[in-house]
Amino acid sequence: MPPSSAHQSFQQLKYVFLEYMVIAVVLVLLSLVFKYYLSRFLDRKFPKKQRKPKHSSSVLDQFLSENPVKSEIDPNVARFLSKNRVKQEIKEFNRWTLSLLQEIEWRRFEEVCDFYFNLKGYNTVLNNFGSDGGVDIRISKNNHLLAFVQCKSYKNKPVGVNVIREFVGVLTVNGVDYGFVITSSFFSSDAISYAKTIKSNTNFQLELIDGNEFLKHIFYLSDYEQRQLLDFALKGDYKTPTCVRCGIKMVRRSSKSNGNEFWGCRNYPSCRQILH
Repeated sequence: MPPSSAHQSFQQLKYVFLEYMVIAVVLVLLSLVFKYYLSRFLDRKFPKKQRKPKHSSSVLDQFLSENPVKSEIDPNVARFLSKNRVKQEIKEFNRWTLSLLQEIEWRRFEEVCDFYFNLKGYNTVLNNFGSDGGVDIRISKNNHLLAFVQCKSYKNKPVGVNVIREFVGVLTVNGVDYGFVITSSFFSSDAISYAKTIKSNTNFQLELIDGNEFLKHIFYLSDYEQRQLLDFALKGDYKTPTCVRCGIKMVRRSSKSNGNEFWGCRNYPSCRQILH
């Protein structure tokens, strides 16, 4: 075969090889795209059953596994869900993170915890403003009181042992066996030690749930329920603290004596509640 013919044949083979390579790459990409959309379709059409967290030995997991009954959602939550959902583009957060949990002001954090138990199928009563008697949420089923919840919305501050001692006292007085202290922050070492002692030496089913642990429980909700909870958490002004006494948003003020800033009630001077 003349050299020119051999060269032409080689060139043709090279082009054919390249064509097949391009076709193969395109087919691989198409298969990946198809697999992705098929997976999304199947997840929506046939949602996976909720899995229990690996930490299934916790008191909260034990409590939630006890045949919950579906209940009416808290009226405040229901009013929100009946309206249009928050537009995604105006949100600072689009998924649950510890940073988000710690950005939420104390009252909204209580409402988020309350809504969480609603989503798990329990009837809840969230305390109004003023003295809460050491209990933020009362959980019941079939009109039977089951558990108390104390919520602490902190950022870089631990929940100390005194909070746990007072909460155990409330459980004792009311004859309630299950108690959960949920915080967006963490617990001090003496608080953790005290809770372990109570669980070992009494019949109380007490559990301390820090921010990371609470997130784990949120992540084991369905995707739709996580979205509901997130939309509710981020509705409106979720950062400005609420007055403990009046239930309205506080305003930033400065001390006349030293210039330090603090949160004060809008109803001052009739209400002198402050937060630092």
